[in-house]
Amino acid sequence: MRYTSQNLAKKLQKWAAAEPKNVDEAVDRFVSFCREKNLIYLLPNVLKYLEKEIPKEEKKMTLIIRSKDDLSAETIRKIKKISNFQEKEYKVKAVEDGGILGGFIAYYQDKVFDASVNNNLSLLKNKLINE
Repeated sequence: MRYTSQNLAKKLQKWAAAEPKNVDEAVDRFVSFCREKNLIYLLPNVLKYLEKEIPKEEKKMTLIIRSKDDLSAETIRKIKKISNFQEKEYKVKAVEDGGILGGFIAYYQDKVFDASVNNNLSLLKNKLINE
């Protein structure tokens, strides 16, 4: 098999994700693997790849909630519950957005949960027009 820095980085990510409590062991195992296969010279490029990819992965695991005003912890908890995102662990980033009249818009991975006043008015308008 031909190894590249990209597929080595993905291998390291896979090993680390398999045992999140033992990341150090996964890294040790990865470095040993690279030594055995004479791939140590690829490690700087593996690190460069990971420096680019890890922020992308972290963004995927972040629930972004846009609302007109600052949200309380209780409101964020309720939004998480009604948005029904199933993953156990993810970060939450609340963003104030003056363009939202009320309500909120939640973004998580490729999903959007739009409970904004703007969206609800648009839905009502479409329903009235189409009936």
